[in-house]
Amino acid sequence: MLYHFKVSGFTGGFTGVDVFFVISGFLMTGIIFNGLRNGEFSLLSFYASRARRIIPALAVVCIVLTLFGFAYLSLDDYRDLLRTVKDSLLFSSNITFAKGGATSTHLCKRTGCCIHGRYRWSGSSTCCTRSSCSGCSSFLVTAALG
Repeated sequence: MLYHFKVSGFTGGFTGVDVFFVISGFLMTGIIFNGLRNGEFSLLSFYASRARRIIPALAVVCIVLTLFGFAYLSLDDYRDLLRTVKDSLLFSSNITFAKGGATSTHLCKRTGCCIHGRYRWSGSSTCCTRSSCSGCSSFLVTAALG
């Protein structure tokens, strides 16, 4: 967070994300291996468990962003936001970003406030909202972490 608020001494703000992925990968691998070892692993149950944990936070973040965007964005920027929210809810945002589609970069440059839920990793299964707008950063992170 401090990197996004441009606090001096906190450069390379992606270290926390890297640490998160190492820990998350370790924990998920443990869940899978323990389930396989005990003969209880089900891919469907594994993904259903992740969905029950992730989808509510994703929905809250998308609703808040949509309301914030309606109040503060121009019509063109709001349309971009709605496309991004749609892709997020359909878990297809990584495909759109890879094709060079809807991104928040141009909006950040124009407004100085990055409000899009820009990155969804693990095949769009994990939502991590990155925001540099001081007015909405803490709220969005709190909402995303549930």
